[in-house]
Amino acid sequence: MVNKITSIIMVIFAVALIYMGGQLLLAGGSAFYALMGVGVLLSAILLWLRKRSALTLYALLMWITLLWIIREVGFDKWQWIPRGDLFGVLGVWLALPWVVRPLFQGQRRFHPFLGGTVVVMLLLVAGLCFYDPLPQQGTITTARNRSVTGGAAEAWRAYGGTAEGQRFSSLTQITKDNVKDLEVAWTYHTGDLRQEGDATEYTFEATPLKANGMLYFCTPHNEVHALDPETGAVKWKTVPDKNRSWLQQHQTCRGVSYFDAGQLVQQAKVSCLAPSRWDSRWAWWHMVGRY
Repeated sequence: MVNKITSIIMVIFAVALIYMGGQLLLAGGSAFYALMGVGVLLSAILLWLRKRSALTLYALLMWITLLWIIREVGFDKWQWIPRGDLFGVLGVWLALPWVVRPLFQGQRRFHPFLGGTVVVMLLLVAGLCFYDPLPQQGTITTARNRSVTGGAAEAWRAYGGTAEGQRFSSLTQITKDNVKDLEVAWTYHTGDLRQEGDATEYTFEATPLKANGMLYFCTPHNEVHALDPETGAVKWKTVPDKNRSWLQQHQTCRGVSYFDAGQLVQQAKVSCLAPSRWDSRWAWWHMVGRY
């Protein structure tokens, strides 16, 4: 029964190969898939007839496939996968004892040619995992010049430190030698906790910004908090309406944005919200990366 079902599956696979391989051939492509479809179909018929030669024929097809792949793409393992994965999986199945045994009336569970072919190819594929077909070796000869902007310094005004997104700080007080001596200076609890009716995905992922002498960040309920960076004391915070329906899928505010201007600028309602306490500079908030 196993071999009968396997034969039917192989026929379906062969017909698909012949049809699509024929389309590829007519388009000027390789004849390999159409010819392999014919070979798989013959192997399926022999298996249906309980002929041992079905396994021998398929082993030959596997070797033909291997030689064709090497001719096409060399030993690039990633390009082997789309060309030979289905043929390999089918070969492993045909080499298993419950396929082999009925063909030998229970006297043998291993087909030497097909089984040996499968073992060799599995070892070959495992070996290719340690082979790089496209090695890139060389040296960088251009001079390493310090960035003109120098990265962020006392302020961290953007997600990546600066508008260029360098994620680099030019401060030098903390070094690789004294970083182990750092201690917690203060902690701050936002008080913005999950409430009844909130979304399942409720996460705090904000990257704080330091600008205008304050530390700015947002919370899952889109509160904007401004802290004293030295003490952690709250300078101000804005708590918007928490009953907006669009919050119910993902409640994650990933950051705030800062813009230095002398006056408030009206922002589009769908993208930003301007808190009411500012001094001479202001920051505007929006959902960075909300989805």
